[in-house]
Amino acid sequence: MQIEPLDPLFLHPSDHLGHVLVADIFSGEDFDNWRRSVMIALSAKHKTSFVDGTYEKPAANSPLLPYWKRCNDMVLSWLLNSMNKTIRDSVLFCETASEMWKELEERYGQSNKARLFQAQKDVCRISQGELDIASYFNKAKRLWDEFTAASASPRCNCYKCERDINARLKNYFQDQKLIQFLMGLNESYTQVRGNILMVNPTPTLSQVYSLLVQEERQRQVKTSASFQGEGAPSMSAPIALINLLDRESKKEEGTRLFAHIARRMVTQWKDVTRSMDIRDQTSKEVDQGTSEVLAMCGHMLKRHMSLLSFLLCPV
Repeated sequence: MQIEPLDPLFLHPSDHLGHVLVADIFSGEDFDNWRRSVMIALSAKHKTSFVDGTYEKPAANSPLLPYWKRCNDMVLSWLLNSMNKTIRDSVLFCETASEMWKELEERYGQSNKARLFQAQKDVCRISQGELDIASYFNKAKRLWDEFTAASASPRCNCYKCERDINARLKNYFQDQKLIQFLMGLNESYTQVRGNILMVNPTPTLSQVYSLLVQEERQRQVKTSASFQGEGAPSMSAPIALINLLDRESKKEEGTRLFAHIARRMVTQWKDVTRSMDIRDQTSKEVDQGTSEVLAMCGHMLKRHMSLLSFLLCPV
């Protein structure tokens, strides 16, 4: 008996018992997303009718019964491979894939109202927080998709709608998503947000995302430049001190030791600034560190030569 490739009873040579349907193994959390991922994978293999119960078991004398059993066992194996051991052991003795699927839905699935409540609650709490623009957008997109899947959005079923209601509803929901996305941005994007809202016609959500990513990259470039410019430790003052001590050493032989000590201190200061993470230091903090080094040099210059040699001599 030949089975056509589009028949649910058809098994491709690449189908095997060890196949895993989804990348994320179900562990009892986030059942709705796992269920959708599994249904997409089964739909690609024309096997959804085995889990939703639409392809019932053939009669005992039917020639299709052996093929049905083989496909049912294959789908059972795929489902078991997509769960962790604890859940797998609890549904291991289900006879059919539809029986296993029904038990999982009763145990972990939420009612439509409960799903809608949780989805809308998450959507209303969308905020950027510590996320970058890309991560924030992906998070918002996932929550919007979950809300759309849980809610029954009104649609016009007219064959030829003269008022174009569906397109208008789509634009309305897109505008709502755009406003929610902008509202959740951090306060540092207040000016950018105001500029976007004044644009007429209003840009799409994808265009706004592109603009915000460009703005974020520009800020990163400016921040990097400031760290290399104003935020970088300036060594001009310690070097000027060395030059001054060199000039004084020509007048008095004893001050050569002070010049040597100052050079050692500046060298140590350079080593410290190379090893520390400049990105975590503000310009004020770095300037304060440089001032402390200069103050230390000046203080030591006022002390006795022998005391300086004792304090700064390597151990």
